Amino acid sequence: STTYTNLPPGSYRFMVRGSNNELIWGDIEQITVIIQSPWYETTAFRAGMAVLVLLFAGGAFTYKTYEQRKLNKRLQRMVNERTEELSQTNNALHQSLEVSQMQKENITFLMQELNHRVKNNIQLITSLIDIQSFEIEDEDIQDKLRILQSRVFTVSKIHDLLNVRQEGNSESTAVFIGNLTSDLIAFSGQEISFSSDLENVALPSNKLSYLGLVLNELSTNSIKHAFTTEQTDKTIRVNLYKKGD
Repeated sequence: STTYTNLPPGSYRFMVRGSNNELIWGDIEQITVIIQSPWYETTAFRAGMAVLVLLFAGGAFTYKTYEQRKLNKRLQRMVNERTEELSQTNNALHQSLEVSQMQKENITFLMQELNHRVKNNIQLITSLIDIQSFEIEDEDIQDKLRILQSRVFTVSKIHDLLNVRQEGNSESTAVFIGNLTSDLIAFSGQEISFSSDLENVALPSNKLSYLGLVLNELSTNSIKHAFTTEQTDKTIRVNLYKKGD
């Protein structure tokens, strides 16, 4: 007997020759031996495994692509929904801004119309007082009418100042005092000089109205009582200083 191990797969020819005790050799006999490969090393198995790997890889890629498409669709739907919400919100804000702008324009128009009518009414009152003073010969009544007319004039100046502030422009307190005093002096018709030392003090509109009325009384009384008939160097001086806070 004979044993062979670790033979690679293939076809083998096994030749045998025997002899007797007299050393006479016989003819050579041969046997063909075929060693087949194990199933896991066959070409078919390897080809099948390759096909399976390709199918698995293709399936995995297809599944991943499918899941990615689902995710993209879901994200796209969320983006579209959010975009629609933002668009609706933007449209609502735009409409709200348009309504606010229209309301603002209407309010501005009404305020301008109101200011115009107030100014016209003040001018009408001043004209009526002026006409009435021409028809009255009593000096005391004429003086009272002139005082009333100066007060109405002061109210008109205050109204003009407040109107300027409402329109977004600014006029300093010092300029207001100087202009009002100069106008009152010119309104009196007398030759009176005006000088001032005014610090620019910021005042709210309601306080400025009181200041204008007080300044009217002081200026009117000064014009009426501060000078003699023979006096030629007539001067009214107004000083304004800020004291403390």
